[in-house]
Amino acid sequence: MQIVVTHDATDVITTGATLNGELMNIGGQPWVDVFFKYGTDPNLGTYTTTLSIPYSNAGKFSTGISSLTPSTTYYFQACAGSLVAPFCGVILSFDTPSEPKPTQGIITHDATDVKCAGATLNGEVTDLGDLPYISGYFLYGPDQDLDAPTYQLTETPPLSSPGVFSADISGLVEGITYYFKACGLVHPSSKPPYVCGTTLSFVSQ
Repeated sequence: MQIVVTHDATDVITTGATLNGELMNIGGQPWVDVFFKYGTDPNLGTYTTTLSIPYSNAGKFSTGISSLTPSTTYYFQACAGSLVAPFCGVILSFDTPSEPKPTQGIITHDATDVKCAGATLNGEVTDLGDLPYISGYFLYGPDQDLDAPTYQLTETPPLSSPGVFSADISGLVEGITYYFKACGLVHPSSKPPYVCGTTLSFVSQ
């Protein structure tokens, strides 16, 4: 018999999380598909399923999810087998935090045109203050801590008035959760010389 354990969610942010499970055995089969059910129904009567991943050995597995709603309780369970009649672990839950207020005139918007190897990052400058312009850019990477050395940076043209800005990124790895935030260069002498919006996430697919 296939035995699946649901483990606590990790890397929970306002719009995303990583779901974790463990396949204890594969029931004598050469391989078995593992996936997660998740949603806002405590009994998962209605739910969304993640992409099935074939496993030929017992072990832990994880999947990143995105496009969640801030300040919401989500329920999930790890499953194995067919989508029609799977064997599933217990249902656990996590709460997405509330959406912080925009940071000093910079807002991070959801990523769009998400593909297996690329996406479009979106941000907005809402207030330039006394500055003649703000140079917008994005920090992004697979590490939720975008201050880590693993982040990458993409620049956009300067904005002389409030408005949106975007940047296309490529070279992503399919099925990986990427974190990103919109930032603006304020002035080289400022401490810090930049301001950033909130960190959001998406899953390349």
